[in-house]
Amino acid sequence: MIDATFEPLSVLVCGDQTEDELIIGTARRMSRESPGLPVVDVTERGSIAGGACNVARQVRALGGEPFLVTTGPPCLKSRLIVEDGGVTREVARFDSAWPSPDPLAFHQLQRDAEVMTFRQYRPGRPSESILADMRRHPATVKVGDVQAPAYFAGVLNVVKLSVADAWRNLARPAPPVHHDTIRAAALSFCRSFGFELVVITAGRDGYHAAHVDGVTISGKGIADHPRSVAGAGDVFTATLAMALASRHERRDALALANIAAGLGVMRPIHLPSITAEDMNTWISTSFHHRATT
Repeated sequence: MIDATFEPLSVLVCGDQTEDELIIGTARRMSRESPGLPVVDVTERGSIAGGACNVARQVRALGGEPFLVTTGPPCLKSRLIVEDGGVTREVARFDSAWPSPDPLAFHQLQRDAEVMTFRQYRPGRPSESILADMRRHPATVKVGDVQAPAYFAGVLNVVKLSVADAWRNLARPAPPVHHDTIRAAALSFCRSFGFELVVITAGRDGYHAAHVDGVTISGKGIADHPRSVAGAGDVFTATLAMALASRHERRDALALANIAAGLGVMRPIHLPSITAEDMNTWISTSFHHRATT
């Protein structure tokens, strides 16, 4: 049985940040002016920092000491969340344009840390000066949640990307999305760009990972009825980085990251953080359930 234990590590949390504006309300009547359009009565407004900031919160929840280094000003994402008939769901999102990156902010990378993470939200290639600063940093564990692995060759040693981003990076025509082809894609990214480990996440279907030595590892998602997947990748990335740096075996580190992300999407709050205690409670309960059935 895995034990979710993490060392109190210093972690440089780098990358793109967002500002998530939450507009929450109920929809119990229809518009007279626009038939078929529900009227949302706003009951609450709030905001929370996302992206790399969410990775930093998860690092802190696991007992690490995050130091945030962002690529520049945040992008505003406004989310309309509606309760209707006892069901709460996000019905619309409005994204502002990404502000220009600020490579000068990365002079803070001179700070000592055992671990580095990078969260890429901004489309396109990161600034070469940012990539160079990351490449030079002496952290032994460098984990990134990225869109295009090729940009991070020689920069990161562990890469996580979604199955949608993985397929966007494959030559056309891309193969059908299947467990075997996902594992093959992960191994191809590993060997093509020199990463030690590549993880491709597939939502409720779990993840498929490949190590440069040819070993592949897969795991099923634990959430049968996710409430919201927002921030799940951030929780996965932060937990994987902390687990690897805490000397968990690759298979166990991936399993812990998968558990943390799965617990996160079952929480009824936006961008939750998952503690080691949360994970150990789930692991213990799950182990007991398997032992008695």
